[in-house]
Amino acid sequence: MGAEDRHIFQLVLKGYFWIILLSAIIGCYGGYTLSKLLMDLIFRINSGVSPSSLALSFLGVMVICGATIGARVWLVLQSKATDALKA
Repeated sequence: MGAEDRHIFQLVLKGYFWIILLSAIIGCYGGYTLSKLLMDLIFRINSGVSPSSLALSFLGVMVICGATIGARVWLVLQSKATDALKA
């Protein structure tokens, strides 16, 4: 009540940022390790996992999570608090 949309948006995104960042780092490390293990089991000689594919997947996860959370917060900010309280 009375807070600017920008401040609410920043508070919500800041709360989820560290959770998403930590999970993306753990997921990229786990994906790299398991992909390398699988390729070593299947192929005698392999090229491995490129760092660019890890960076692209990390960036993709961050963009998708940011867009999803941002869209949901935006929808909440656009709704009127008085209508929600009446219901």
